[in-house]
Amino acid sequence: MGWAKFAAVKLMGRYQGDPRTARQIIADEKQGKILREFPAEWLDKTFDEIDAAARRGDQKAITARKLLTRKEYDRRR
Repeated sequence: MGWAKFAAVKLMGRYQGDPRTARQIIADEKQGKILREFPAEWLDKTFDEIDAAARRGDQKAITARKLLTRKEYDRRR
């Protein structure tokens, strides 16, 4: 359990403290197809707001956080 918690914190550190909204992160760094699944109510929130709601158990925030942190949705550079 301890290792999994450490891995999750490390993974999410990528956008922690980032002032951009999810919409801006998606436009700058993610593939457009992410918008098909991304919960619309979280598009104009920062990652920290999404993360806090996900930690409280909000299912749509959990989905938004997963979509933002998964490397499979990163644009190929």
